[in-house]
Order: sequence, then structure tokens, then C-alpha cells
Amino acid sequence: MILSQAVSEVYIALKSLTKTRDVFFWVILFPVILTMLFIGIFARGGEAVHFTIAVESGDTGWFNSTLNDVLASTGIFEVVFVESGLVELVANGSVDAGIYIPEGASTNISQGVQARIEIYYIAGLQESETAKSSLEAVVNVLSNNISAVGIEVLSSFVPGQLVERLRFLSEPVVVEKRVLEPEA
Repeated sequence: MILSQAVSEVYIALKSLTKTRDVFFWVILFPVILTMLFIGIFARGGEAVHFTIAVESGDTGWFNSTLNDVLASTGIFEVVFVESGLVELVANGSVDAGIYIPEGASTNISQGVQARIEIYYIAGLQESETAKSSLEAVVNVLSNNISAVGIEVLSSFVPGQLVERLRFLSEPVVVEKRVLEPEA
């Protein structure tokens, strides 16, 4: 008896929805249209992230080749090598971002001197800023690895307390990642 009453009330409610046009629109059509609009705007369709990066390098040493190998191995960068005109390529939107490696970068790093590289991007353009952030992340990881190797080499020449101070200067905060399994 109770089930038949519930079914009849649902039937009456659905029938009243189809009779009044404004209720039908706001209850059924508007949510469908809004959902389709959001899917069209925000859905990426499972596209893989991919950036075109231009590399102009005056350096022929190990740092240049290592950075190029790392960028190629990430799978998100298509690396284009240019002899000149890096700024124009980035400015006209031919590439998402650019990286300039000056002459002597490998030598500077090998001698324990900072090497400065330049990353070019277009401010306000989402693809360019995201490419810049991705490039910065790759360069920071490479820089941290070079720093760790340098400190390990230096640790055989200097006292232990100084090595700890050098570790602090190269990486003041260490973030450890812990992967947790969800509880059942």
C-alpha cells in the first residue's frame, strides 16, 4: 500500500513538471544545458600536457647536453634548438617558452661558480606561464642534484660541521614525501 502511494505521487510530480514550461526548463533543461556548457569549457578530453621549448645555447659543455637530455626525457617538452632569435620566437608565440644557456655555464659549474640561465616566457598567457613553471621545476631539480654531488665531493676535503653548513646553504628546507595507502 505504501509503495503504490509513493509511485503515484512520483507519477503526479513528473506529470506536473511537463505541464508547466518554466518548471520544466529550470528543473530539467537548464541543468542539462549548464552541464554541457561546463563540459565544453573545462573538459580537456584527456589531452597530454605538451610544450614547445626553444633552446639557444652558447655553451657546448656537459651542462648544455645534460639539460637537453633531461628536457627531452620528461616527455612534455618538444625541444627546438635555435642559433639566434630566441626572444622573437617566444614573443611571437611560435614556442611556449625559451631557455638561454650562456657560454661558459658548464665551466662555471665545474669550477664551483654559479651559472645563470635565462627563461623567456609571455606573461599573462597561460600556456607560456605553465611552460615557464615546468622549466623552472626541471632546472631546480637539476640544480639540486648538482649541489648534492658538489657537497659530496667537497665533504672529503672539509670538516664535517662545515659540510653540514654547506648542505644547509644549498637546501635550507628538505621536504620528504610520504605516500600513504587509503584505509579500507
